[in-house]
Amino acid sequence: MNSFVLTMNGFVLTRIIAASGLLAAMLRWPYSYYSILRWTVCIVAAYSYFRFAKSSRRSWAWIFVAVAVVFNPVAPIFFSRPTWRVVDLAAAFILLLSVLIPAAENRGEARMLPDRNRERNS
Repeated sequence: MNSFVLTMNGFVLTRIIAASGLLAAMLRWPYSYYSILRWTVCIVAAYSYFRFAKSSRRSWAWIFVAVAVVFNPVAPIFFSRPTWRVVDLAAAFILLLSVLIPAAENRGEARMLPDRNRERNS
């Protein structure tokens, strides 16, 4: 079976929500939306760093360090509106890729595992 299954857990859901917020940032919102978005993305990126640093996907951990630094609300980095649009799109892309690529890798690993039913029947 070649189906693609994405396991929905809290970690996956938070990254999808943060990516959705970044994509919604392409529209005009009050300044408070962008402040809340900055906090949200920074927290999700920092948490993602810790989760990926504990796993074998350390390159993802360092990518999320960069995302957390850019969206840091305590020592903010200021960009022009057009630059923020590019940054927001890039961060949303990273968040969504971090959900999809590991799921696809896990699917490939599962396919490579021996079929236990076949072993029992032999």
